Amino acid sequence: MSRSDLPIEAVSIDGAYIEDLIPGYKTITTTGREALTPEVESYTVGSSDGSTIKYIRHPERKITVEYFIQGNSMSDLRSKLDHLNNILSSDESDFVFNDEDSVFYTGKALPQESITKYKNGLAGSYVIYCPYPFKRSVAVVEATPATIAGNTAQFVINYQGTYPARPILRAEFAGAKSGGDYSDDGDCGYVAFIDD
Repeated sequence: MSRSDLPIEAVSIDGAYIEDLIPGYKTITTTGREALTPEVESYTVGSSDGSTIKYIRHPERKITVEYFIQGNSMSDLRSKLDHLNNILSSDESDFVFNDEDSVFYTGKALPQESITKYKNGLAGSYVIYCPYPFKRSVAVVEATPATIAGNTAQFVINYQGTYPARPILRAEFAGAKSGGDYSDDGDCGYVAFIDD
């Protein structure tokens, strides 16, 4: 649930908002979460009109987060900046934004060297490098068979995303024992998942 006590674009890293971890820290703005422009490679045949698409791919995503840290002294500010750099130092993290808290991005935070100093604060930015550019749902949905007829079960997965998703499909059988010794209701022979 979105928190009204935080900036609208506040960033949660692996389940904790930076504003909760560093007193005086405030997310100012983010860019790079907008629609991602795909790269298109095409070719032309002879003197034919137009071209043919060879492939379309979505490049990695880079989200820039600008922040301000308020402090009582330069040593206080340096301590808070060190704390921020420590938080951002993970190899890979899940990032949730306060205004879009039902989804997350996975990536690596890259602190930027440029810091602007003020009398009682520091302004800076970091980039979240997301090799997989798409956001994922925070909620996990478990599907159960909508209909079962004979040996066939049909699952309906209500997917509302903007890019094809590949659900994780797993079958568990009641009474199945490990080591190849199956009970009557656990011995199925094989399982196949087929989509439309």
